[in-house]
Amino acid sequence: MEIVLALALGGVLGFAAGAARVTAQVRRGRLVRTAGAALAPLLPEAGPTRSLADIWSNRIRVRLGGITYELPVLSIRDNRRWLEALEGQLAAVAGAIEASASDPETILRLLLGEHEACYGLLLSYDQSGVLPPADEVTSLATASEILRGVLLVWQAANPKAVAGLVAGSSTTPGPSSGLPPSTAGATPMSSAN
Repeated sequence: MEIVLALALGGVLGFAAGAARVTAQVRRGRLVRTAGAALAPLLPEAGPTRSLADIWSNRIRVRLGGITYELPVLSIRDNRRWLEALEGQLAAVAGAIEASASDPETILRLLLGEHEACYGLLLSYDQSGVLPPADEVTSLATASEILRGVLLVWQAANPKAVAGLVAGSSTTPGPSSGLPPSTAGATPMSSAN
């Protein structure tokens, strides 16, 4: 009888653990789709792309007010947390984004209007303290620089979704080749300390 109870308990616990894991995977997939759907119209043609050198060096170059800041790419777990914060921020303007789903220019204007919240997202990603404080950035950067930084961080936090966007670019605006524009020949930028 004890063996049967132990097996039953083990089966129930195994089922619960498996269900929790599946739920977590579904939730992560939803994060990718929700944030990706809002940001997809801005990539790859209009949006920034990270160079291979930056990807392999685990850095994100964010340019604010003419100064380039290098953020280290966070761990997988921390990237997931950041994506959750991004999804929460996008949820605040989700209705307007959904209504403008076929108009990337309107989505861009909506996100540019959220520059304070977007900078908060950048600061939350910057665990090394490289970026200037929020009260200083308004006199330093433009709203488009902040949004560009968020897009670059999103690419680093979500490389699988970005690869899917580039591969499936026939459904999103972008170059006919489906590849992001080349950054070859671009002048290198110095980093702020």
